[in-house]
Amino acid sequence: MAVLYLAYISGQKVLPIRAVVDLWGGMENPARIEAPAVPMLIFHGDKDDVINVAYAYAFQKRMNEIGALVELHVMEGKGHAQYDYVAKHHMDDVDTFLTKLRATNR
Repeated sequence: MAVLYLAYISGQKVLPIRAVVDLWGGMENPARIEAPAVPMLIFHGDKDDVINVAYAYAFQKRMNEIGALVELHVMEGKGHAQYDYVAKHHMDDVDTFLTKLRATNR
C-alpha cells in the first residue's frame, strides 16, 4: 500500500515512479488520485477477506475518471496475497503491460 500512496498521493518527485503493479492493495480514498497519474495494473482476488475487491474497482473507476491508464484483473475464487498464482499465471500480463508502456514512452 505504501507505493500506492507514494505514487498517487504524496506528490513526491524524487523517485520517478513510471507505473504501478498493484497486487491487491487498497487505499482509503482513491478519489484523492489526481491527473496526471502513472498507469496502474491491478490484480485482486474476488474472495480477498483482508482488502476487499471493492478497492480494486474503486481504483479502476477513479483512474478512468481522470483519464489515466488502468488495467484490472480480478482473479476469480482467489483470496489475499496470491503471489504464487500471479507469478505462475499472470507474468505475461505484467510483461505485456510494462512493454506497452515502455514502447509509448520512447
